[in-house]
Amino acid sequence: MGIAKIPPGEALHEHRHLQAEIYLILQGRGLLRIDGKPQPVTAGSAVFIPGNAPHSCENTGATDLQFAYVFPANSFEEIEHIFEE
Repeated sequence: MGIAKIPPGEALHEHRHLQAEIYLILQGRGLLRIDGKPQPVTAGSAVFIPGNAPHSCENTGATDLQFAYVFPANSFEEIEHIFEE
């Protein structure tokens, strides 16, 4: 588990990993894409991302987009992020 921040106008580019992931949006507004399908998110949103699903997250608000992410793993080092070119 960890906390991520995306500044206004920035994005976490499309990537995937073997493990499933959960996002809990803590602050801000954004647009999450999973397998190309857009899903708006705001503070309080919880999203399940299946393993190996390509996904990205874009900040669409005026403040930082902050979210907790959770992996079913013992450490972050076990997660191999694969970014599409």
